[in-house]
Amino acid sequence: MLIKVYHPQALSPSRLDKYLAGGWFRSGNILHRSQVSCIEGDVFSVVNIRVLLKDYVLKKRFRKLLNKNNKRFRISIQKAVIDKQKDALYQQHKHRFKGFIFDNLYQGLIGPFGDTIFDTYELTVYDGSKLVAASFFDIGKNSMASLLGLFDDDYRSYSLGVYTMLLEIQHALSLNKKYYYPGYILKEHKGFDYKLRLGNIQYYNWRGRWQPFEKIEQERWVATTLKQKMAKMQACLDLYGVSYHKLLYPLFSLGYLNALGHRFLQSALFLSCLHEEITDTYLVVEYSIEKNIYRLSWYEIFDYWPVFGGSFAHSTPPNSDTSYFFPLLRSEDILCETPYEHRIVAQLLKMLG
Repeated sequence: MLIKVYHPQALSPSRLDKYLAGGWFRSGNILHRSQVSCIEGDVFSVVNIRVLLKDYVLKKRFRKLLNKNNKRFRISIQKAVIDKQKDALYQQHKHRFKGFIFDNLYQGLIGPFGDTIFDTYELTVYDGSKLVAASFFDIGKNSMASLLGLFDDDYRSYSLGVYTMLLEIQHALSLNKKYYYPGYILKEHKGFDYKLRLGNIQYYNWRGRWQPFEKIEQERWVATTLKQKMAKMQACLDLYGVSYHKLLYPLFSLGYLNALGHRFLQSALFLSCLHEEITDTYLVVEYSIEKNIYRLSWYEIFDYWPVFGGSFAHSTPPNSDTSYFFPLLRSEDILCETPYEHRIVAQLLKMLG
């Protein structure tokens, strides 16, 4: 499945290790696995990474950064405490985030239910009495997982985002941890590649194995398949003169929750071929990665929204041929499922006259 979500009621340190090793990541109080992400007008494959700490040696430039900043700033590590000062730093920093952005720091670390089962710590950086950076991480038996890094924009020349990651790695080494998980990068998107500079990187290949990062080009990534299939469908629609709108759908992950008793659209990218304004329904062509088929369906807007305490960043590059679609779409009727583009087009031509 492209998306898996788990809301644990209890979680031992060794159990957290197993989830991290299986490609899971934490947001709020849930664990999730996601193979694709919608940001900046496109769909990208998620690549979970970790740093192998055995025989880990800091690069020379990182040692210089640590030495310089350690002389300037005061560091503290303790159990995480969310307060107004740290949330103010979050509010200043969150414009840098991509994808789903929580409204506040509490929602991002704790979630809407008011408690947490995770063993979460904070690393804070002070210039005198002023908080200038903070990071948060979970501790397992053999692993440490970085969750979030924040820094004051006025101090960006000090590379505080990288600095806090290096301090986290040093802390993980002092605790004799085997792995440090800095989150993920996106294939064919450079926005998160700064994490790769840490070195000793392994990636998760979504088939249960961690591989040296040098092997990443040997993999077949989901977003590439999805975009290739939709490009073939677009070419076929263009050939027969069928009009459509190409739409990005960040809410596709809600289709995997199975919490509301309905079937929702599960594709991060779809084609809308018709919009019935009276009923507010959409004739949609999507591609199912799990079933390796195209699907033609009627979808209707579903007014009820689960409350997650956040919103999606939805910037698109200039001259993009793709727009975002944010209403939640519920399946009304499946008309055709097939691995062949021309069969979908034939069904559309019958319907559209």
